[in-house]
Amino acid sequence: MIRATFEDAHARHLFKQPFDVMVSLFGSPSYISPSYMEVMISLAPHGVVMHYLPGYWPEYETETPSASASLACAEESVLIRGGLVFEFNNFQVGVY
Repeated sequence: MIRATFEDAHARHLFKQPFDVMVSLFGSPSYISPSYMEVMISLAPHGVVMHYLPGYWPEYETETPSASASLACAEESVLIRGGLVFEFNNFQVGVY
């Protein structure tokens, strides 16, 4: 098993080919820097990305969120692909 952030995995060229579907749930895209969000979404023609809504961040998290900037980038990327963006509980979900 390889443990790496998305940015580290991308820099180390661990993604050798595109994916059929990208699934990133329960706020995990909120940790991805905006500069890599488009790269992540471009790795698959279809996917689901689930960000924390602005103003929400789990109490147990110690990392600094890049959620709002990452969220804006994901929303734009999803909508450009003709996808749908909606709110669900404490999340914004993009389906493309």
